[in-house]
Amino acid sequence: MKQNILLYTDIGDDIDDTLALCYLLEYTQHNIIAIITTGGDTTQRKKEAQHICDIYNVQIPIFAGNSQPIEQDNKPKFIPKLHTIIKAHKDITIASI
Repeated sequence: MKQNILLYTDIGDDIDDTLALCYLLEYTQHNIIAIITTGGDTTQRKKEAQHICDIYNVQIPIFAGNSQPIEQDNKPKFIPKLHTIIKAHKDITIASI
């Protein structure tokens, strides 16, 4: 049975997150249901994660997380879409790398 993973990553600064994502994509027992980038320039980190997914020829929803603290006027706009993705899967593991 595939393990469903919601992946949080600050990919892009060091090679460790890139290697971890490659590992998860290489082995079929892992099903990454979505990736959320965190820390600093989350838009650039989203591009980095997308590049790795493109290399592996996989389509995974990737969301750029907030680069500023979450407050009333800057709530993440992707939460409703993420909620729909999460509801479609069971037994999700949240992995933060």
